Amino acid sequence: MNGQFKPIILLIFLVFISAPAFSQDAAKPADFKHVYEEDFCDYVIGFPEKPTVSTVAGTTLNDTTVSQDIINYTKIYDLDKSLSVEASCRPFAEGEREKLTERFLRKSLTGMAKQDNVFSTRANIKTRDETGERYGIIIGSRRENPSESLITYQIWMGDNSLFFLKMEAKGPEYEEKEDLFANILRNFRNKNSD
Repeated sequence: MNGQFKPIILLIFLVFISAPAFSQDAAKPADFKHVYEEDFCDYVIGFPEKPTVSTVAGTTLNDTTVSQDIINYTKIYDLDKSLSVEASCRPFAEGEREKLTERFLRKSLTGMAKQDNVFSTRANIKTRDETGERYGIIIGSRRENPSESLITYQIWMGDNSLFFLKMEAKGPEYEEKEDLFANILRNFRNKNSD
């Protein structure tokens, strides 16, 4: 199979079955001992090793300052193979959630992909009628080396918080890297839908 088509197949797989929107019931692998879970955050995410978590001041759409957690995790397999996760979670300011429309999510996601020079699929934006949870997902690859990169940007809006997730797998095909990418996505979930 031509190497440039493998990321596209993986993209289709991830869009349809790996994201929390499609795998709320996925079980946590036993080796994901390190879980980011805070009271103010509606979401949890697990890692095989401890991620770096720092708390910084963030600004909301209402120009209110709130504390937000920044979560970073990197797994380096070789000089040319790695997986990185950048995430953040912060509470909503009063009245802010209503401003974050599906249109806003689409613009934000496509803007991030464009800024990072990422060729991407169309943004998948949804609102769950039963819970009101809103999310946006975009998946793509770096334009300069599309057969050796896979990136997803995700924005999740729970009842109380906003969660941003960016994951990137770099380098040639490597099963352990792709498996970890998929497992981290499968283990990310809204803790209120357990």
